[in-house]
Parts: sequence; structure tokens; C-alpha cells
Amino acid sequence: MNKAIFLDKDGVLVDNTGYPQVIPSDKLLHTNILSGLSFLNKRNYLLIIISNQSWIEKKQLTTEQAHYFFNSIINQLKKFEVEITDYYFCPHSAKSNCDCRKPGQRLIQEAITKHNIDVSQSYFVGDMSTDILAGKIAGLKTVLVRTGCGKEYSGNILPDYVIEDLNKINEVIER
Repeated sequence: MNKAIFLDKDGVLVDNTGYPQVIPSDKLLHTNILSGLSFLNKRNYLLIIISNQSWIEKKQLTTEQAHYFFNSIINQLKKFEVEITDYYFCPHSAKSNCDCRKPGQRLIQEAITKHNIDVSQSYFVGDMSTDILAGKIAGLKTVLVRTGCGKEYSGNILPDYVIEDLNKINEVIER
């Protein structure tokens, strides 16, 4: 079985300054993520992005544009020898009450099955309470990063770990 790190996109991997008014982009948080992602790749963790993209249902972003952003992120990270295994996103808004929008489990469970993931050795890293709750429901260890919305996190759901940014993930993951 494989071990994995499930990653939220906006605020964890890319800049989401101006959220929720500004549509997310593919602008990487370079100085906050590269050494952490490299560390995880070297420890043989699969890196899987799980993201809510309600912008699609709200007609502020097309599905094609969302795929473009995810593929751009993956290609940018490849230049730094960081390998993203897969990505999943929910196109629905909270009003849809779907099972794929975090903290819903459909996307996480699809990834677990597809990639033969051992939940007991895996983590969910995010910057919002929906990320932490999604990870906890799935049985993953949870890590809150203090980037993006995590700078002012006041959620009722307590993460297992809190780190300043993804580069500090080595403080959480056993060496």
C-alpha cells in the first residue's frame, strides 16, 4: 500500500490573497512549499491535490480553466523535480450539498481506492476547517498550514498538527 499527502490547493500550494472575492490562480507559493514537497517526494509520499472549486458552479471559472490551473501547477512543480501524483476537484458550491465538496468524502475515497493508499500512514494538509474536517472524517492525520486562510484559523475542528507553511512538514513527518 502507498502513503499519501492530500493537499488543498488554494492557500496551501498557491496564493489565494483576496479570497473569497478573487478567483484562485496557479501562482505558486514558491518560498513556502518547494522544500516541503521535495521532502515528501523523497520520503515516497504520493502527493494528491483535493480542492473545492465552487467558482465553476458560480460561472466565474470554467471546468477547462480549472484543469488548466491544476496542470499548470503540476508542470511548474515538475521544473523543481516535485511530482504531483493526481488531482481532484469539486465544481459545486456549498448550496449543492454534494458528496464531493470537502468535507465530503467522495474525492478522497476515489483517490484512496485508485492509488491503493494506506490511510493510517497518510495526511491531509489544508488551511481551512473544511480541509481539517475532511481529513479527520477520512481517518487521515491532519495538518493546518498558517498560509492562506490558515493565517487566521479559528475553526472548531482542531488539526493534529499546525505548521507555518508546507516547508515545515518535516517537523510532522517522521524522518
